[in-house]
This record gives sequence, structure tokens and C-alpha cells, in this order.
Amino acid sequence: MNIIVRNLYVKEFCFGSFREQTLFLDNINSPQKIVLENTYGELYYCYVFYNSIAQEKEFILSFSSDSAKENINICFG
Repeated sequence: MNIIVRNLYVKEFCFGSFREQTLFLDNINSPQKIVLENTYGELYYCYVFYNSIAQEKEFILSFSSDSAKENINICFG
């Protein structure tokens, strides 16, 4: 997904196991991590939001789901 919304560039990562997702989150440096716990699914998603001008990480959204990435929508308010 290549989307820029409100000066944020979104990069999507998908993992096949909780262990892979946890390793990714532990190794990435970000000021804010939003990890939605108690979400159950076989696919583990991490969305990294970058400042599109400075290319710095703003925050990370992480959760699991049974939905394919084509069916996941993230809305900005």
C-alpha cells in the first residue's frame, strides 16, 4: 500500500506468526507503538506511519486479523 494522508506515508508489513511480529516490533525504533491486544487472527499486521517529508517514523499500528490485507481499511479522522 502506497498512501500519503495528512503528510503521513503508510508502509504495511504482514507476518505469519506472533513471534515474527514481536521480533519486528522489538527491533524497530519508534516513538509511539499502538499494539491492539486481544485481536485474534492468523495474520499479523504492522502499519508504519512515516512523516512524508522528513521520512521519520511517527507511529506504528499493530494487530492480528483473519482478513486479507486487501480487505483491511484504515481511516483517518
